[in-house]
Amino acid sequence: MINIGITTYNRVNFLKRCVKSVVENTIVPYNLFIYDDNSTDRTGRYLLDELREQENITVFTSNKRRGIVPGFNKLWDLSVQKAGHNKYFCYLQDDVVITEKGWLKKLIGCYEAKEQHPTTFGLFTGHHAPEHPTEDVEFINGEEVLVKKSMRATNMIAPYTFWDKIGRIPAKNPDGSVRGFPGPRNADGSRGRGSSIDVYITGHQSKGVYVHGHAGPTNSWALGTYCMVIPGLVRHEALSKEDSTWGNPNKEV
Repeated sequence: MINIGITTYNRVNFLKRCVKSVVENTIVPYNLFIYDDNSTDRTGRYLLDELREQENITVFTSNKRRGIVPGFNKLWDLSVQKAGHNKYFCYLQDDVVITEKGWLKKLIGCYEAKEQHPTTFGLFTGHHAPEHPTEDVEFINGEEVLVKKSMRATNMIAPYTFWDKIGRIPAKNPDGSVRGFPGPRNADGSRGRGSSIDVYITGHQSKGVYVHGHAGPTNSWALGTYCMVIPGLVRHEALSKEDSTWGNPNKEV
């Protein structure tokens, strides 16, 4: 049994496609946890009418807008409370669509094959973010795997033992500014619909968390792990600034 978490805010159509793709393409047993960051569109109605009665789906709606970082932390807490005996936690943002049947089985298969090797590693993902340079290419369990030092926090899977090493993602930067939301203003003075900074999960800087364009590493010690990418298992749908709750276009074009 695998735990999958999704954060969402005011993107009900993206969320519907994300959930549908998870249901249709996940062939291993799973629990699905959804964090709604106090959406004001039709998200609440969709969650109430279509998902709440499904046995393997847990929905949590925040009573105020908190942002993506507290949302991720809440998902992790919920999954541990309800199904903490499961080995893996997989995180998705609501604009991610699964594109290959058996995607999670493939990621886990490579993960468990990699565990037999001495090289340190951390997270696996099906999202190839081209802005993150590829350090190396390996063939694991019959798959071509890209080795990176970091990746965007949009799709990632790791055992709870790895998440425990990282710890909860800090809600604030070392200078006291809020991390992730509301974030710094955009060039036109607006804040978009969310944050205008990117959160990365990384194995080489800090304790696994890095905020691009802000305070940088959160700690001085490193895990010394890599992020492993199997390209083509997922795609992003929010490719424009107008679609993104982060206020940034996705660079995956």
